[in-house]
Amino acid sequence: MKTLNILIPQPELGATCRNIREENNLSVADFAERVGFTRQAVYNFENGKTSSMGLLLAYVNLAKESKK
Repeated sequence: MKTLNILIPQPELGATCRNIREENNLSVADFAERVGFTRQAVYNFENGKTSSMGLLLAYVNLAKESKK
């Protein structure tokens, strides 16, 4: 049975998400408030300490918005 590796903290994914946030000129605090997570949750996700499908989807949505 295959597992979803996204459920395991991944520093590379966090770094990519940090770049998306920074390219949109959002601080950790601004992004966290915008998507309804704590600053600590965003920080931990971006640094590969935790995983969160909800946060990943928020970054995907931000990337989609910035391409419009």
